[in-house]
Amino acid sequence: MINETIKKRCCIIFMIFLYLFIILALRIVNYKYFSGKNLETIAENQYQYKEKITELNYLLLDHKGRDLLTYSYEYYAVIDPYTYLVNNNYAKKDELEALKIILKNYNDKYNIDNELSKSKDQKIRWRVDKTTYNKLQNIKGVNGFYVYKYSAINRDGGWWNVENLITNTNKNENNKLQNKSEDSIEMAIADKTKDNESTYKVFTKDVNGDITNEFLTNPKKT
Repeated sequence: MINETIKKRCCIIFMIFLYLFIILALRIVNYKYFSGKNLETIAENQYQYKEKITELNYLLLDHKGRDLLTYSYEYYAVIDPYTYLVNNNYAKKDELEALKIILKNYNDKYNIDNELSKSKDQKIRWRVDKTTYNKLQNIKGVNGFYVYKYSAINRDGGWWNVENLITNTNKNENNKLQNKSEDSIEMAIADKTKDNESTYKVFTKDVNGDITNEFLTNPKKT
């Protein structure tokens, strides 16, 4: 009777350990094959901000190496709510106030306090003009804040300029956007460049959220 009781207990303990082992194995597989990229991104974002700064992941050049496209620049101010709220206890008050004033002077809807009261999970991203961008670049010592410049194709010339024809894989037919034919030069370019890496502006930061370095990535695939 005692032996039977011991066997049952051993069997129960074995099943518990087996169950725990299976759960652990499933979690490892999930992290490695399914959630690995997301976890890597989360860990990476703890120590850096990364912003795409070019619309295209390729250059369109003539035989002399001159760029065939024309560009217009867009300027952005970004607030990381968590870092801004947690790591600015020792920031200079005049810098914090200057940041708020510059943004509100450009657009009275750009109110940091109001936006932070709505959401603390996602970055606040506002588009500004060049003058405001230059002013904001002088704001130092405010953690969780940075600015960057984005290069977009200038498409003001209409549908028939080279920028829109070559870089656009859609066509307007019967007031509906459709893909261009597979043998078109636009689709050929899109296919050849689909795996190209884009250029990013990276802001590295320390554990307190203070930006310590800025650099541009060098795409490996071209």
